[in-house]
Amino acid sequence: ENGDQLTNFGYVGIRPFFSRRIGLGVPIKFGARLSGKLNKDWRLGIMNMQTEKQNSTALPAQNFTVAALQRRVFARSNVGFLLINKESLNYNPSDLAPGAATYSRYNRNFGMEYNLASANNFWTGKAMVLKSFSPGKSGHDWTHAANLQYTSGKWNISWQHEYVGRNYTAEVGYVPRQGYVKMMPQITRLFFPKKGPLLSHGPQITSTNFFDENMHRTDNELLASYGMVYRSRNTLTVWGSGTYIKLLQPFDPVSTKIDTLLAGSEHNWTTVGADYVSKPQSLFTYALNARYGGYYADGKRLTLGGKFGYRFQPHVSIDLTASY
Repeated sequence: ENGDQLTNFGYVGIRPFFSRRIGLGVPIKFGARLSGKLNKDWRLGIMNMQTEKQNSTALPAQNFTVAALQRRVFARSNVGFLLINKESLNYNPSDLAPGAATYSRYNRNFGMEYNLASANNFWTGKAMVLKSFSPGKSGHDWTHAANLQYTSGKWNISWQHEYVGRNYTAEVGYVPRQGYVKMMPQITRLFFPKKGPLLSHGPQITSTNFFDENMHRTDNELLASYGMVYRSRNTLTVWGSGTYIKLLQPFDPVSTKIDTLLAGSEHNWTTVGADYVSKPQSLFTYALNARYGGYYADGKRLTLGGKFGYRFQPHVSIDLTASY
């Protein structure tokens, strides 16, 4: 209840707070949370959790505090502020024996975000900035990201960019990649025939680009697709993509454990594919997908998949999924 105040902050790959990070493998002694509306414009969320010390791993007792304050602005937008503090209690790494596991004394995050939703719903978006504080880390310890989307009957145009500094740390969050810049524009055009089996159809182009902090390209993908929605609501999408990846660390793409590709090696390939989803109102439903193209080190990859389901109204629905 009211969990969105804390968990919705950030983006899919930049989550400063991820609740399941609290109590991983350690007992939680106690905790409390207060959340809800202060009035029609203000919302508040506060949580404090305390974990026990673990002698077997030398993990100290830790306290987690998260506070979020949100203010509604304009017709449907809001601005929010977030504070996260993870503190190791009565802990000094310098007092530990040589070779013992060490943990951070504290990790803090502070930031704000603005969520945009226009009155006519044509414009939506989000902009955020966060800074982390950790012992021994300074500089390149912040992140910012923004996206803006315009949606009308025929057009869907969006832009998203992200920056995560190489020293940005969110120990109570989920941020799997540091030290990068990401840019992702997307454009979709829809056509609506007055006659025929198609309800709508049109092309979509998405470009996803990653750079290091010096703006040197590390990976990108250009995806072009054409989607068709039939009047019975079944859909067909055909697509093609071009991929470039410069490996930042050694990588075994097929998990053979026999050989790995070297860090710094560059890989290019193209792929084509198709996806079909049957009409959802049927008792028997299915979805089929196929793709074929290149892979790392001039390899080839073929993927075939399907999902088949049947509903025994109104009590049981079963699904079978297969992939090759």
